[in-house]
Amino acid sequence: MIPWAKDRRGFTLIEIMMAVFIFGFIAVTVYGVLSRAIYARSVGEERAELYAQGRESVLRIVNDVEGALLPLSGDRIYFAGDAQRVEFVAINRGGHGLNRVRPGQVVVEYSLSDPDGRGYPQLIRGERDFQHMLDEADGVQRNNEESKFDLDDSNDIDANAPTEVFLPVLECAPGSEDSGIPGSCTRIAGMQFKFYDDAAGEWRTAWDSFEEGSGMADRIPDAVEILLVLIDEKGFEHDFYTVADLPLARANPTPGEEEDVDDGA
Repeated sequence: MIPWAKDRRGFTLIEIMMAVFIFGFIAVTVYGVLSRAIYARSVGEERAELYAQGRESVLRIVNDVEGALLPLSGDRIYFAGDAQRVEFVAINRGGHGLNRVRPGQVVVEYSLSDPDGRGYPQLIRGERDFQHMLDEADGVQRNNEESKFDLDDSNDIDANAPTEVFLPVLECAPGSEDSGIPGSCTRIAGMQFKFYDDAAGEWRTAWDSFEEGSGMADRIPDAVEILLVLIDEKGFEHDFYTVADLPLARANPTPGEEEDVDDGA
């Protein structure tokens, strides 16, 4: 026998199995913690993007609605809407880009539609040249020189701007729902408008400033309630709600909100 052989030691099968078990337990625990952290981060990014898009969309509607003109301020200016649509005349002060209507009075419209037949609606913002609409209704043919907008002939962008533009506020491109990119496909579950009539002290489900004898004729609502419901990547619905005051209709605050008034002010 070799003298030093009796001093050599090895690992028994039980020790090896225990080491493998401990290593596997630690690996599974670390993997679980990391996977939960990655999932939580992904969900957080998706929710943050969804909330940002929802708030931006609602605020865009509010910004447009607050600029609605009074029917008595011009030729055939109107305000109309129901639970799924709102349409009114406002002022477009111009801007940049090809997809815009030239400066002046425009008809702004928000509605839900499914133009591609994908089974879920899109929020569409439309903008139409109001003077062009009146000319079409009256059978009047105008060229750029005869336009009531008095455009500068050197400004080819304004002179040749389209008479109407309809674009999705939240666009979901084909195939983007499977891309896995946060915010790449924000679907809309629904939208609802209500219109506050301060004279009657009630909310209306529809408004038509052309309807005689209804209390709405030649008026715009004092406030518009806006509810937009979005669906996240997991299929859960999220509500985005606000009330827009129309400053040209009245000077009071939002219905339901109390404000101290100084009688001597």
